Amino acid sequence: MGERFARRHVAELVGVLIGAALVVSSATPARADAGGGENCGVFLESGLTICAPAGDDLHAAVTAQTGYTIVDGDETDAGRATTVSYLLARLYDNADYGGAYYEVWGSSGCSSAVGVRGVADIGVGWYGRVSSFQGFSSCRVKVWQNTSFTGSSVGFASSSSYVGAVMNDQTRSVQVVY
Repeated sequence: MGERFARRHVAELVGVLIGAALVVSSATPARADAGGGENCGVFLESGLTICAPAGDDLHAAVTAQTGYTIVDGDETDAGRATTVSYLLARLYDNADYGGAYYEVWGSSGCSSAVGVRGVADIGVGWYGRVSSFQGFSSCRVKVWQNTSFTGSSVGFASSSSYVGAVMNDQTRSVQVVY
């Protein structure tokens, strides 16, 4: 009777462990995809972050919430708008500039390399996601593995269609030559 009791409890324990493993493995992708349905951007000067559902116009959402018009430094709208912020960088979920994106906006473009500014922490919703990036408004971009511009990095470059195996899905901070 003792042997039968032990076998039954071992079988129950194995069943519980398998069930727990299935729950853990199915929960992990859900965390990785959390926030994947949004495009976001941050103002360098204020740190204000705005997001819009993928498929919606992020720049229209920025204008609606702040009154600012986001322009690429090459666009002629900059001279017409009274409250302008410049698109400086865009980080993409996927290689080759695909998927959802995270933008960095500033009060001026990067026409002269007078300094470096950045976002010390892009936020947990973007950890483990960045695979490519582009600079706008004459900016060069650098992505960092850790917050506060530490660890491995790629850049300063005007663009990168793939950040490489070491940095893929590792970015936690970003800088632009301003």
